[in-house]
Amino acid sequence: LEIYGYDKTERQHDPSLLLKRVHPDHMESVIKLVHESAAALSRFEWLGPILNKYDQIKWIRVKSIPRPDGHGGILWDGLITDVT
Repeated sequence: LEIYGYDKTERQHDPSLLLKRVHPDHMESVIKLVHESAAALSRFEWLGPILNKYDQIKWIRVKSIPRPDGHGGILWDGLITDVT
């Protein structure tokens, strides 16, 4: 909520919401990193800008580890830190 401006209900309604808020100039590289992380089940790390709910730029650091969710999908357990 403090970083992105979205409450828990909004995030649960659209699980891709946080990914969609990556700054457009960095989206392609983040999507590539997500795919690489998912394919190898390897650590995902990224430092870059996002646009929060109010279109304010914030810089974040993401560190996460993917794992199979048991239903054919992947979940990432991790931490997002505001480094603005």
